Amino acid sequence: MRFGRVLAYTQQKLFPGKALDDLNLLIQANPDRSRLYMLRAENYFLLNNCYRAREDYNMACNLGYQSACTIDCYQRLRSNQLR
Repeated sequence: MRFGRVLAYTQQKLFPGKALDDLNLLIQANPDRSRLYMLRAENYFLLNNCYRAREDYNMACNLGYQSACTIDCYQRLRSNQLR
């Protein structure tokens, strides 16, 4: 239930705070799931919190989520501001 809600919130870019609440609980129960860190990073990014997003991108990368290894949050923010 929580994971489905997190996916919906993240894909629609809605309610990042609520998604983070669910993700924190999911990560607490499943600390070795790289996708959860990736999703939490994306929600921190939606809140313009690159510091926390980078921590989670790095954790996802360390756990094997390869696409997280090349994400530069600050570059993404700059690109979004130029649009």
